[in-house]
Amino acid sequence: MVNSYIFPFEGNPDWSKFYVDQKEIQAYIKRTAEKYNLSKHVQLNTTIQETVWDEGSAKWRIKLEQAGELKEDEADFLINVSGFLKYAQPLHMSTIC
Repeated sequence: MVNSYIFPFEGNPDWSKFYVDQKEIQAYIKRTAEKYNLSKHVQLNTTIQETVWDEGSAKWRIKLEQAGELKEDEADFLINVSGFLKYAQPLHMSTIC
């Protein structure tokens, strides 16, 4: 089974099905973050309002909201994790051709 929501360094052969739900993914991410001591580098429950690449500093400028408070931050890397898994059911499409 190949999933797009696994870390290559910490596979999970125990997924319950191919498209697992949010709770199972979250438990896997939490377990992995704790194992590798990564939690201090992750911000959860955050809404990104805007991201802009700053050529001068070679950093991402980020406007975000946490607990109703607007904040600004910067980062060397930006990983977009707003994939299709927010939907309750997998997307079913017929052939485009």
